[in-house]
Amino acid sequence: YKTLKDYADSLLQTVPEDYLPVNNILTLQSRRIMYKLYVLSFVYGIEEDVAYKERAMAEIRMAGTFPSWHPNNFLGTAELTNGISVAYDWMYNGLTSEERKEIEDIIINNGIFHGVESYEGIANDFFTTAESNWNVVCNGGLLTAAVALADNYPNISEYIFQHASKSIPLCLEPTYAPQG
Repeated sequence: YKTLKDYADSLLQTVPEDYLPVNNILTLQSRRIMYKLYVLSFVYGIEEDVAYKERAMAEIRMAGTFPSWHPNNFLGTAELTNGISVAYDWMYNGLTSEERKEIEDIIINNGIFHGVESYEGIANDFFTTAESNWNVVCNGGLLTAAVALADNYPNISEYIFQHASKSIPLCLEPTYAPQG
């Protein structure tokens, strides 16, 4: 725990990530933000110090202002959706109703919306039929959001559950068989 707390403390002295895609891909930045949100929201849950929540909210708000989460490379979109959804869930009881709505809108507009487009074949749907870990990572990010938002958005969540449950099996045997 000390290592995580020390890292969270160091993040309190930093500013949120600026929008810096590399070759129109946001994956590396999405992973950094996801990890920061895991740590900040986890430590907030233990310490109940609003400084961690406010720093996580600053990161979420900055990501919400990005002009694109580059859904054409859905891996980064899914990881950012995952990180924000986990932070939303872990900080939920300490969030105001306005903060909850703000995060919900960011998740839906920047993550879930593009996932639905992929499931419907409107946008890049590579991950929906991929026989690689892209499938489980991308579907996993959307499923994390669906679980986090299920109480307030049951129809959206059910849609994600249904489509992900059809997509994920396509990669399990090719990727993980026979050893598991």
